[in-house]
Amino acid sequence: MTVVTLDYLKDDDGIETLTPHLADIRERMTALIEACEVELRGRLPMAELSAFPGFPIGRMEKGPVRNLRVADEWLVATGSATHFLLAEPRVERCGYHSWVNCGAHAVAQSAVMARCLEPPIFFTDAQRHHCAYQVVQDRREARCLIQGIDSRTCCQACVFLEHCWTTEERAGLPCGT
Repeated sequence: MTVVTLDYLKDDDGIETLTPHLADIRERMTALIEACEVELRGRLPMAELSAFPGFPIGRMEKGPVRNLRVADEWLVATGSATHFLLAEPRVERCGYHSWVNCGAHAVAQSAVMARCLEPPIFFTDAQRHHCAYQVVQDRREARCLIQGIDSRTCCQACVFLEHCWTTEERAGLPCGT
């Protein structure tokens, strides 16, 4: 098995981006589906998780994410999406990716400056996929599908946003303010 590391890389303009990682995952997914189609001698259509028995149609439980035997490996069922992360958050400019901008609403006593396993934090302070806003963290604790992978991922950068938050709740998120 080839290890695929989730990390930002700098593009030609020096901007950190997840695009190469997401493209790598997409290529691997395509190759896997093609191999399965050859083996099964037929086309495999892609569908949303809600189309499969066992996955609730409304709010999903934490079922789509499973820890594997190694602490830094996960299995994430994403349906027709190739990754649980978007290349960029849906909200272009959000000050709450940075601990210092959160003021009294900041998570913990200081900014997250290094990745850690307990609690699981992959994206660190001021990275576009990081959330440092305590109110959002409190609300997402019971609903976040990727909490076991990263407890500080910005909900706006996750493909499960619509599964975790209702339309009304999404409108109440402080993102972009």
